[in-house]
Amino acid sequence: MDDVIIQYSDNWKKDFSQDIKIVNAELTHKDYFNKGIQFLISYYTKHHPFDDNTIELEKKIFANLDENGAFKIIGFIDRLVQNPETGEYEVHDYKTANSLPRQEDVDNDRQLALYAIAIKQLFGEDKEVHLIWHYLAHNKKIVSKRTNEQLKKLKKDTIALIRKIELAIEFPACKSRLCDWCEYKDMCQAHNPNGQQTIQKSKINIDKEKYPTISKYIKD
Repeated sequence: MDDVIIQYSDNWKKDFSQDIKIVNAELTHKDYFNKGIQFLISYYTKHHPFDDNTIELEKKIFANLDENGAFKIIGFIDRLVQNPETGEYEVHDYKTANSLPRQEDVDNDRQLALYAIAIKQLFGEDKEVHLIWHYLAHNKKIVSKRTNEQLKKLKKDTIALIRKIELAIEFPACKSRLCDWCEYKDMCQAHNPNGQQTIQKSKINIDKEKYPTISKYIKD
C-alpha cells in the first residue's frame, strides 16, 4: 500500500497545476488529493491481494452495432477480468461520484452494456459477461448482467438514437449540473440572455481560436 500511495503522490505533484479549475466552491485541491488517498486505501484493503485474473487495463474496444459494421462504438474498459474459476468475463468500471445509484439504474445503464457487446464479439457470443461498477466514495461495488436478447435490443435502440442525432438541425439549451464544467456559457441563452437560443447546423459561426474544442467538430 505504501508504494501505491507514493506513486499517487508523485503523479499528483507531476501533473498538478494551480490553473486546474475546481468547480465545487466548497472543496479545494487538497480535498481532492485526500479523497484520492482515501479511495486507494479503502480499495486496496478490501481487494488485496488482487488475484482475480485481470487480463487488461484501459482496454480499447470496438463494438459493431450492425452486421455491416456501419455503426460502431469505441470505448475504453477500465479493467477487464477473466474469472479463473468460471471463465466468465468481468467488465470493471470505477466511479468517484458521491451519489450511489440504484440497482435499477445500473441494470439500465448503456455504457457497460455496450462494452459487453464488444467482449462477446471478441471472445464469443456464448460468453457470460458481468458488469461491475466500483463506487470508490462508498467502497461498494454494484453488479449487473445482460442477456443476448437485451444486448440485441440495445444495438437497435442505439442505432435509432444515432440516426435521430444525425438528422437533428436544432440543439436547444438544456441546463443541468454539467453546465458548471462548460466553457461555452457566454454563447448559451440558458446562461446568457444575449446568447443564441439554439445552434443550427446551417447557421454555425464559431470563433475557432476562442472555442478550440468545438471547432474540431465544425466543418467549413
